[in-house]
Amino acid sequence: VKMAQEEQRQIQGAVAQVIDGQTEPTTLDGLSDIRVEVAFRTIIKDTIQRNEHEKALLVLNRCLECVRLGVAPYVAMMSILEDAFELVPMTDINIYFEFLDSNVETWTQEPFSARAATTRMLRLANSLKRRLSRSLDTTLCGRILMFLASVFDLADKSGVNLKSSVNVGNVTEFDETDEPVPNPVIEAAANATLDQAKEAVPIDKDFYRKFWQLQRCLHNPALCGNGTEWMRLTQSTRAVLDVFGAYKLADYNSSSKAHQLSSDELQAARSMETDGDDLTAEDAVKQATDFDYFAKYLTSPKLFHLQLSDINFRRQVLVQLLILMRYLGTDSPLRRPAKVSVTQSTWIKETRPKVEGVLKAMGHQGKKFYQAVQFVIQREQFWVKWKDDGCASFNKPSAAKRVNKPVDITGQPHSKSAKLDLGHPELTRLWNVSKDNLEGCKMSTKTAPGLQAFFEDAIDELDPEQQVEKQYWSINEPNFCWRSLRMLAKHRLDLCADFGVGSRDQDGKANPKQAPTTFEFLEHTIKKLGDDLKSADPDVAPTDASQAVATPVETGKETAPAKTEKEAAPEDSTPTVT
Repeated sequence: VKMAQEEQRQIQGAVAQVIDGQTEPTTLDGLSDIRVEVAFRTIIKDTIQRNEHEKALLVLNRCLECVRLGVAPYVAMMSILEDAFELVPMTDINIYFEFLDSNVETWTQEPFSARAATTRMLRLANSLKRRLSRSLDTTLCGRILMFLASVFDLADKSGVNLKSSVNVGNVTEFDETDEPVPNPVIEAAANATLDQAKEAVPIDKDFYRKFWQLQRCLHNPALCGNGTEWMRLTQSTRAVLDVFGAYKLADYNSSSKAHQLSSDELQAARSMETDGDDLTAEDAVKQATDFDYFAKYLTSPKLFHLQLSDINFRRQVLVQLLILMRYLGTDSPLRRPAKVSVTQSTWIKETRPKVEGVLKAMGHQGKKFYQAVQFVIQREQFWVKWKDDGCASFNKPSAAKRVNKPVDITGQPHSKSAKLDLGHPELTRLWNVSKDNLEGCKMSTKTAPGLQAFFEDAIDELDPEQQVEKQYWSINEPNFCWRSLRMLAKHRLDLCADFGVGSRDQDGKANPKQAPTTFEFLEHTIKKLGDDLKSADPDVAPTDASQAVATPVETGKETAPAKTEKEAAPEDSTPTVT
């Protein structure tokens, strides 16, 4: 034990000298990887506890340099990163994240691109994100997400919502008491004329509840399968569209008194004015309303009438409705509810044009905004299909790694060990004779036998003098029958004239009422072929019977071969053609 401790102290001293720049990193070559890792972890721990953050960053850089030179394992780098982010206080976390973010290209290369390293990097980022506050550290949380998107592939399963889960914890709470909702429009119309009073839009507590109840189905589409929730969604959507169509938008540029600034709004606007600016209170309010981003809207009834006058607030709700309709109308196995009823489909078809019409008519750039939303929704369809198909990788192999491998009939790379099954034993045997077509061409080719040599055994089997039993005939084999038909079609097409005419009885007479089987046809044809070969003059006929019946085609004219005595007989006047 003492020897091991002494060796560890020596290695730690060598690592400390490398960090201070006294020796080169190559001096660590040959040392135990585990002891080098322990040395780096001990030094980084002591450095952070002393609040020496500059030296801690130096330790991280030296360790990364050693990993690049191959004198330290990449596990050491991942271990000291995990230790550093666990020990550092939250006030100084940005210093160490800058080191992590500035070396993005390094984390995407070997050896950090290995699966084990990327898993530890993902665990490190997630543990850091859980320590941050969602409301106070929003910028750093976003930077962590951007860092993960840069390090991991686009098709990495860690960044894909494979099950299409929704954040059901994002519940929108609102005031459900009977406290009335202030409506300046109604109050102003009380002292107006009769025509002006008719134009006033009733913004009461009932509409306030319907509006915010929309978020129940918008943040959790699975509730649309519930009949009560679906009825509530349809009623709330109808009421919202009616109010959006009648309630006027705020116009800060107009000189009319459609929108009167309250004392609180004016005070907030004056607080935005600077010493050297000439902005009035009204211009400051307009400048504030040009900032379109809101993480989440407040649900106070006192702000409701102002929110309804905000074009960005309306667009948020309408775009949410379009996304929900697109989600319900998508045929995806991951969608919940899995099936949409006929009533729901009809409602979607009728309501979508209304939502699109309100969105187009909203503001002087309503049509452009609607086109942008449609483009995003259509683009989302491709991502849905990509996820349904298994999230195929977008990375293509480099040109150096691409090898033209032989493929089989299905287009897949041919495997030497696995045989391709074509559904028939003979076809499977023929296809797998060679591993590819090129090798098959290099193999020694076997010439097809001649007509007489091919049918020699079959003719002997059909000869009554040989007394071969019928069950042992070659024409009982399907492979032989198929090859026989090919040989006859190529060399003696004249013998195929009777095929399909009719079967024959025991005396050889044709029976036109019953079609012959392949067995009957070959039995009759092979007997006839045997008679033709026997009657041929062996001194004159060539050695290959197929050449005796072949028609020369070099001259371009059909030349009939010499007929035998039997072929010239009156009872058999079938011509010989090829």
